Amino acid sequence: MLNPEKFELQLEAKKEERPEEKEKREIELMEKSPLALQDKIDLVLVYLKEKPAAWLGNGVRFYKTEKEKERQNKLKRLDRKGEETRKVLENLSLPSYSFKYESEEEKTILVSYDFLVGRDLEKLNRLKEAWQSGITKDLGLALGYPESAVEGFINGQVLDREKDFKRLPKKDKKELKKEGVLKFLNFGLSKNNWREELELVRRYQRVIQEKSPRIYDKIIKTKHDPLIFRGRIETVLERILNRLEYYKRGFKK
Repeated sequence: MLNPEKFELQLEAKKEERPEEKEKREIELMEKSPLALQDKIDLVLVYLKEKPAAWLGNGVRFYKTEKEKERQNKLKRLDRKGEETRKVLENLSLPSYSFKYESEEEKTILVSYDFLVGRDLEKLNRLKEAWQSGITKDLGLALGYPESAVEGFINGQVLDREKDFKRLPKKDKKELKKEGVLKFLNFGLSKNNWREELELVRRYQRVIQEKSPRIYDKIIKTKHDPLIFRGRIETVLERILNRLEYYKRGFKK
């Protein structure tokens, strides 16, 4: 968790700084933010105008049987994380839209504090409209995913990130593992166009490596790679659609 005093000092921009200094300072803000690693990558890419928009999800789930004190502590941490995220976005001057809601299930309650952010107001509004409509294709395109990948997701023609990649020729698997590009993949690749779609991910990887070595090193060290990770890796679009179900059940504000 960020130190509040240090965090406030980091938000104070120097009056006269060169563009490259400003960019470096603001990327450091994103690196030190309380966001999840994948959300940090998406935010940096939006900030650098590589992606049109992003969804930043913060949530906490607790059992109804939990003690009130424990529940309140979790909610306080969620609110603190949300407010720190809001301050980062304000300092970056990126247009954003935030909303907090809760959804109740049989045994648990999910409370979410989410953000939609765009590289400009037009891109933000496009994502906001897609979120409100819940149309899968509109969501995917608003987030900047290749149309072929979005169509593949809708039609159930997405590569299984564990099984299909493991069936690739040894040479291809060796090269993919060496470059680490699959660790930057957060959308489903279509079965017919996955090689072309992967080029976009390679571009994102190069940008992150150049502009944020700190984030790059962290994700390269993670185990979330279809070539070695045992288990299913959920894509951002799947996470959003799942979150939308909760959103529809219990919108709060």
